Amino acid sequence: MKIRTFFSVLVCKMTKSALRFLGRGGTDFPGMVAMALYHNVLGELSKGVSCVIVTGTNGKTTSARMIEQVLIDAGVSYFTNKSGANLITGITAEFATNATVTGRPRKDYALIECDEAAFKEVSQLVDAKAVVVTNVFRDQLDRYGEVTHTLNNIKIGISHSPKATLCLNADDSLIASIADEVKQSGDLLWGGYSHLQEPGGRSVRCPVLHQVQARVHLRLRDLRPFGRLPLSGLRLSTGRRRIFL
Repeated sequence: MKIRTFFSVLVCKMTKSALRFLGRGGTDFPGMVAMALYHNVLGELSKGVSCVIVTGTNGKTTSARMIEQVLIDAGVSYFTNKSGANLITGITAEFATNATVTGRPRKDYALIECDEAAFKEVSQLVDAKAVVVTNVFRDQLDRYGEVTHTLNNIKIGISHSPKATLCLNADDSLIASIADEVKQSGDLLWGGYSHLQEPGGRSVRCPVLHQVQARVHLRLRDLRPFGRLPLSGLRLSTGRRRIFL
C-alpha cells in the first residue's frame, strides 16, 4: 500500500461525507481533492477491478443501465457511477467510495459511464476489460470542437486498453471506422438496431468509403441537423451486427 493512496482515499471519503452532511452533492469535488493529493490514485484504485467503460456523445446512461442489468442477472458484485459524474474527478471519487482506505476494491466489477472528452485521460489510468462506444455527434462545440476531434480522442483512449473487448455502434459510420483504425487484440462486437434492414448513418462524413459493403439508408429526418448533403453514391462499411436493440 502506498501512503499517498491511503491519505488520498481517506480524505476523499471524509470530504464526501462532509458534503453530504451539509446537503451538497459531493460527486466531483472529493475526487478533485483525492487527485490533488495523489494524481495517480485512480490508477491504483482500479487495479483488481474488471472495468467496463461506456463512452460516446449520446446514449451512455441508457447503455450503461442495460449493461448493469446484465451484471445484476449474473449476480456479480459491481459499482457504477449512477450520479452522472462522468469526468475523471467524479470517476475517481466513485472508485474511492467503493474501496477500503488502504485502496483495496470492495467490488469485482466497475461499470463506468465516461464523458467522451475525458475518456482519453481516464483510459490512461484505468485498464478497461471492455469498452462500449455509442456514437459521436456535434455537442458543446466550445468544449469538444468538431466531431473528428472527439473521435480521435476516443481512438486514443481505446488504444490505451489494447486487450479490451470493443463494442461499437454499427449504425454510426464514424464509430464503425474505429474497427479499421485502432488495432486491438481483444474481441470486437457490433451493436445496432434490429429494425434497420441496412446499416444507417447520421454522420456528415464517412471515413471508410473505400470499403464498400452496404448502401447507407438515409431518411430526410436523419439529415435535418446537417443541412444539404451530396448523397449520390454514398456508401459505407459497418461490419456485421451481433448485438441488437
